[in-house]
Amino acid sequence: TDLAHHLGGVHRWARTAVVEGRPGPETADAPTDRAALVGWFRDGAAALLDTLGATDPTTPCWTFGPRPHVAAFWFRRQAHETVLHARDAGAAGPLDPALAVDGVDEVVTMFFPRQRRLGRTAPLPAALGLTSTEGGRWVLGRDGDPDATVSGPAEALLLLLWHRIGLDDP
Repeated sequence: TDLAHHLGGVHRWARTAVVEGRPGPETADAPTDRAALVGWFRDGAAALLDTLGATDPTTPCWTFGPRPHVAAFWFRRQAHETVLHARDAGAAGPLDPALAVDGVDEVVTMFFPRQRRLGRTAPLPAALGLTSTEGGRWVLGRDGDPDATVSGPAEALLLLLWHRIGLDDP
């Protein structure tokens, strides 16, 4: 129920950002009854899909990411948000490798710097390299050579970055 409330609310929030050019309310009036919740969730997902399908990615809108503030941000962000939470719910199989690589890139280039800038994440004590078996390479913490590197499939790196698995997970 909590996950459906969260993701259903995020879908509505993102849709409002695209349609109205401002963030929607952080909470939605989500039902708790299972049948009503399923309908509410599906309605919100369908509305977001319809909106994104009808919107040019270059359309200006509100985002919390770096410039340019255009709808393409929400195409990317909602793909990652939805697939990660679908996995949380046990409703998704392995992630598409290209989507996983892009998800790692999103964390490294957008989320981590944003969290640092907002003071929500402490600076790393050293530079951390991330290398995916699909060919992606990133450095968190500072520019230059990493002090240590974590390597593996992009899906595993993405799950590690989002705290879904630990370093000791095979």
